[in-house]
Amino acid sequence: LLVVLLFSYSSCTTYVKPGEAGVKQIKFGMGKGIEPFVYGTGLHYVGVGETMHRFPMRLQVLELSNSRSEEDLEGHRIAPGVNIQTSEGYAVQLDLTVLYRIADPLKVMQTIGPGRLFEDSVVIPRAQQDLRRALGELDAEDFYRGDKRVQKARAAQNALEVELRDKGIEVLQVLIRRYT
Repeated sequence: LLVVLLFSYSSCTTYVKPGEAGVKQIKFGMGKGIEPFVYGTGLHYVGVGETMHRFPMRLQVLELSNSRSEEDLEGHRIAPGVNIQTSEGYAVQLDLTVLYRIADPLKVMQTIGPGRLFEDSVVIPRAQQDLRRALGELDAEDFYRGDKRVQKARAAQNALEVELRDKGIEVLQVLIRRYT
């Protein structure tokens, strides 16, 4: 009886850790689909045919860099740096940091999907695209003029904020760290 009780307890519950939020998906039966409720930290019941998808609610750091020294940053997602063709035709390679967080895990689940799919299919490609578009308007010399570089980085951040807001993701900052 004790073994059955322990087995049913471990198979019918899930723990949402601090700094996470859970969204339950019902795979079959009545009410099939995504449950319109966000679960907070704690132990929650998950029945047969249900899955609790957990999303990080803390600050997320996306490093867009080709530098090998940044491969060991714990908790940071690292993707290839952004290569930009300037308005003059020169190639500029950028290392950037995008700080963001999930504002609404239910929207993320409904519009993008479960797990870390939001990084691979939305945040990384959109960030690279918006940064190329905004910073590609600069001349090679403009990268050395802080005011113009910062102005275009803000424009890229604003464009990224608009694109990701309706998907439940809030962009906090776009930082240009290195350019060559």
